[in-house]
Amino acid sequence: MSSFLSVGGVSQTRFHPAVSGFLKAKMNLLCRDMKNGHISNPTEIPSMIHFAELRVARIEEAAKEIEAILGRCRNSFLQPSESHKEGYDFTAYLASASKNGDRLHVTLSIQDYYPFAPIGIHLQSASRLYNTE
Repeated sequence: MSSFLSVGGVSQTRFHPAVSGFLKAKMNLLCRDMKNGHISNPTEIPSMIHFAELRVARIEEAAKEIEAILGRCRNSFLQPSESHKEGYDFTAYLASASKNGDRLHVTLSIQDYYPFAPIGIHLQSASRLYNTE
């Protein structure tokens, strides 16, 4: 996927297929927002381009962060959110170091304007040994 930032000679990164889907969805949303944007005066063009560049940079950084976490947590996945139209849910299953084998199910809800919007966090213990309240 090419962007404003990766066109300038910076090598492109290959992402996990789920992260590529995240990137595609976010870039499509950006394109839709840009098409729906109204410019009443040509002097507004530079600020609109600057806004798009900042948004692309934010999307790329979020993708890199998610890619890093997916690489470290083997039992994790990323999928479109069922509760937030433009959001994504990142889910990881963290195993306990103890012999009881309990797992903690962690879901991070990533909103469209991350990192400028809060991330929702949901914790659930598989056997209730962890207090998730």
